[in-house]
Amino acid sequence: MSISISCRTLRPRIIKSAMGNKIFTFELTYLLKRPAVYLYSLAFSALAFVSFAGTAGFFDPPTVTSGTPRLLNSPHEINYILLYFNKLMLFLLPAIIGNALYRDYQTQMYTIMYTFPLRKWAYLGGKFLGAFSLVVGVALAAGVAMWLAEWLPGLDRGRLGPIRSVGYRQAYGLFVLPNLLAHGLLVFAAVLRWRNNYAGFAVVIGLLLLQTILENLLVNEPALIALTDPFGQNTVQYLTRYWTLAEQNSLRIPVNRLVLANRLLWLALSGGLFWWTARWFSFSEMAGKGSKSQLVPTTTFDPPKVVDKPVATNVAFNFSVAHEWKAMLKIARFDFKFMVRSWSFIGLLTLGLAAVLFILLKVTNRADATLLPATYLVLTVPALFYGNIVLLLTFVYTGMLVHRERTAAVQQLVDISPLPGWVFLLGKTRAILKMQLLLLVLFIGVGVSVQAANGYFNFETGLYLFHLLVLVFPYLGIWALAAFFVHTLVPHVYAGIFILLLGWLGIGALANAGVNAHVLFNYHDPLTYSDLNGYGHQLAPYLYLKLFWLLCGLLLLVLSSLLWVRGWTAGFAERLKAMKQGLSGPLLVLSALLVVSLVTVGWDLWQKEKSSYPRSEEDFKTAFQQFERQYQRYAGLPQPNIKGMVVTVDFFPAQHSFVARGRYRLVNETGVPIDTLLVKAGFDERTLFALDRANEIVRADTLVQFYVIKLEDALLAGDSLALDFTVRNQPNTFFVRNANVLDNGSFIRQDAFPRVGYFLDSGAKDPRDATSRMTHYQGTDADRLTFDAVVSTTTDQVALAPGYLDRTWTINDRQYFHYRLEEPIKYGFSFHSGKYKVAKKQWHDVALEVYHHPTHGYNLASMFQGLAAALDYNTRYFTPYQHRTASVVEFPNSEGSFGTSFANRIPLSEARFIAHPTAHHDKINLPFYVPAHELTHQWWGNQLVPANADGALLLTESITEYITLNIYRNSLGEASALDFLAQQRWRYLTGRSTAQAQEPPLVYVKPTQQYIAYGKGAVAFHALAHFLGEDKLNGVLREFLLANRFKGAPYPTSLDLLERLHAQTPDSLQYLLRDYFEQVVLHTASLRQAAVTKTAANSYLVEATVAYQKTDRNGQPLENALLADYVEIGCYDAAGRLYDTHVARITRPAATVRFTVTQKPAELRVDPNLLLLEVNRDDNSWLF
Repeated sequence: MSISISCRTLRPRIIKSAMGNKIFTFELTYLLKRPAVYLYSLAFSALAFVSFAGTAGFFDPPTVTSGTPRLLNSPHEINYILLYFNKLMLFLLPAIIGNALYRDYQTQMYTIMYTFPLRKWAYLGGKFLGAFSLVVGVALAAGVAMWLAEWLPGLDRGRLGPIRSVGYRQAYGLFVLPNLLAHGLLVFAAVLRWRNNYAGFAVVIGLLLLQTILENLLVNEPALIALTDPFGQNTVQYLTRYWTLAEQNSLRIPVNRLVLANRLLWLALSGGLFWWTARWFSFSEMAGKGSKSQLVPTTTFDPPKVVDKPVATNVAFNFSVAHEWKAMLKIARFDFKFMVRSWSFIGLLTLGLAAVLFILLKVTNRADATLLPATYLVLTVPALFYGNIVLLLTFVYTGMLVHRERTAAVQQLVDISPLPGWVFLLGKTRAILKMQLLLLVLFIGVGVSVQAANGYFNFETGLYLFHLLVLVFPYLGIWALAAFFVHTLVPHVYAGIFILLLGWLGIGALANAGVNAHVLFNYHDPLTYSDLNGYGHQLAPYLYLKLFWLLCGLLLLVLSSLLWVRGWTAGFAERLKAMKQGLSGPLLVLSALLVVSLVTVGWDLWQKEKSSYPRSEEDFKTAFQQFERQYQRYAGLPQPNIKGMVVTVDFFPAQHSFVARGRYRLVNETGVPIDTLLVKAGFDERTLFALDRANEIVRADTLVQFYVIKLEDALLAGDSLALDFTVRNQPNTFFVRNANVLDNGSFIRQDAFPRVGYFLDSGAKDPRDATSRMTHYQGTDADRLTFDAVVSTTTDQVALAPGYLDRTWTINDRQYFHYRLEEPIKYGFSFHSGKYKVAKKQWHDVALEVYHHPTHGYNLASMFQGLAAALDYNTRYFTPYQHRTASVVEFPNSEGSFGTSFANRIPLSEARFIAHPTAHHDKINLPFYVPAHELTHQWWGNQLVPANADGALLLTESITEYITLNIYRNSLGEASALDFLAQQRWRYLTGRSTAQAQEPPLVYVKPTQQYIAYGKGAVAFHALAHFLGEDKLNGVLREFLLANRFKGAPYPTSLDLLERLHAQTPDSLQYLLRDYFEQVVLHTASLRQAAVTKTAANSYLVEATVAYQKTDRNGQPLENALLADYVEIGCYDAAGRLYDTHVARITRPAATVRFTVTQKPAELRVDPNLLLLEVNRDDNSWLF
């Protein structure tokens, strides 16, 4: 009896299991017979194989890699690549998993299947697992292709490490397969709930938008971003954000609680939603709305209407073009309403606008600064991202509209209608274009709303409309035309979407790989807008290229019309035959016109490109290699110095050209006669020159513009000669802007003018090499020279040059400005012409000026404050300022985003003028900081000029950043200074993660290692000043400056300063110089335990255990390092204010520290003043 009961109990389970297996087997077998599955596998395999092989140098000539290369097959890099493919794999989920379920509804088979005694979980489980198995197979194909590509001969083995499987196992086991499972469950649940496969595509796009929303919403909480990221990308990025290149090449992805929590979170969330949806699912013709009692039909219909009177049957037929056009408009309205009223469109639109909103907030609230939401800023990253959303919706909804009638099984009714195919095609095209326009208009609303919410009311509606409707809309429209062609050509909507995605992403990848962007479909380089100069030279080629691709898109639309499916077709051959028959009459004329126009515009573009790019990058590379072989022997020739410059610069903004005529006074200071002169002209300019004594050009390289000149009479020691020159810009071509002369905001620097000497031998040297002291770090042909300039421009602009304005005059509608300098300057200068407004202030006997765009006056007060604070600090601690004026000059975004210092002028990018004037909490006050930093370079980089040796940036950028930190503290407070210092620490640590060269000590920092010079340099000098004393350190710097001020060769090096610092630093602090300046040492400090006890004297005894360790550049502990370091422990009250600091000398890795305070602390924190170079500060605090 018990056996019988057991059998009856087990029987349903066995039937259930067998049923699920059969459904699973049927689904898997069915999918394996579908050609689309093999198309997906082939596409991913080929894309992975080719991209990996191409990145590994298979298609490139052999190259020599300097520094440590990034290994493409390291676990870190494999994970990065496969997670990139994983996002593209998301679109397989609705195409395979969603379609496995939707197919029953689409074919109406569910009406039969649901009458059978199916088990719900067996049916759903079999469907899902069968389809998911195919998705796993396609995903694995990409990894196998990458692994096979590693074995290819001809790869650059310097970019590859040992071939191992661990990276693939980690990437698939931790991220790719769990992502596909979690997101596949979400897609399956959405299709199950709404019985519509487009719900699955909505989920996919929604996941991509959700990641962007989380990244921008939680921008100040990186750990939360890592925890909630739906793909795990940000989780890995957070855990490896400070890994050096060596660590990225060798270490596995860490598997810790954060990774496991992120994975479990999304598996649990998706599994829960799937279970909830499946729980309410029933085998009925009705689709559930959330409970078993709420059921709605899967199709809706209107009840029949009772007609009171008979309807007349005499119908008047109208087959005119006007009637067809009217029908097309009605179809467009019908399809447009269908799209914009659908829940999926409204949901995705809401998510998309939310993503744009948060991106706008992130763009204006950067990690280091808060910016005003200027219109051009709104139209950069946010508009680009939003355009991608519109493009994804275009691909999906175009497929939906093309196949809409077949999906609804009414195609036969539509096919017999007396309307030509172009009516339906143009109607649907119009609907898609209207959707795109609607989305772009909504973006304007979001942008203006964010601007108004931030108190910025210069909306620039005209710029919004021009950028979005004239520049962005044609780009989107061309892709829409291409999408109609692909969806018309390909009978399967999912394959069409997949092909469009591959084409879109592939075009971008080809452009990044160096393929000529002009031959890539609808591709363009990003447009840069400036309030000073608008879109500048790049606008005309952009619009002309869009005209070409629009003609191409219209031709594709004609082909779509000819391929439009009407009725049942036996195959593609029959469609081609119908296409040939349809190519007649007006359509043939239109096609011919389009082809002729396309060829004409294409030919013109080809001619313009040939004239714009007469030589390729490979030509220039070969030319420089040949030049170095032929002219290297001239590197050691003694050359004269430029000691004086008189120049006239004429700007012609309307013609985008300039002419500079001038004279150098060259003096032989070598001590030996010079009979050969080497002249290097500007690479992008046309230069003529002449000497004031007999000479002969014996060798010339006209491409590199290098000339070897034999003097008839040698230039004796102490003698001088004059070099006269005329410099003109190369004329702009259609695609290339050769001149820095703009309609407004022209900016020409010293690199446009000829130089003397061999220029390829100017690399920095070892500071211990005595020859490195004979030239300075910014040139070999000039130290300090006299300067006199006359600059002319149009009467509506102001022309600027270094020096003091001597006089101005006007001749023939041109305005002339004469500038003189009373003291010699370094060979570094710039010339400007623009429609500037000037603001002026006075600091003692120094006139302060800011030349700015008339609408960019938001931050003038902060800029003047920064200039004045820099003058206060540097003149108090160091030496007098050497000029009578200090001027900031704005230049357009198109010329860069930097700031620099030339004599008494500080050119500053337009990007620095749109910082928020008041919102600087925990951010850098850029309008204050940048002018203060650049003006400080007048002492460290102009009064003191370092030798052309490693470590030069320590004497310029590191000291300047340290001084700027002190200026920041004095003017804006200690909290702001710590925020500034935290940014420098972040700059150093993130810079280490991308550096290819092995990190040198600070004293040997190389010219390209800005992250060390700025980031580590600021922390190093700050720590030294903290323990040594600011006054004492500044005294050492002052003596060093006085010893080398305005000095020529031999120039000072970083080792000279280090020697002075050693002499003035007590033995107990010598470790600071070793750890921060002479070695690469990182710190690890944490609080393991802490307790507070109240004493009898009403004070509080704090006892804390501090773990402290030093590591090398690769994070390995320095086991033999003797510890005698000073570490601070800060006491904070409940409001988070630091009220007491205790300094402990740590002599062992785990030390117990005891000290007494008068107030009970709410928190202890190791290193409250950011004196240590710590990678991770998360364990530095202890809360009571």
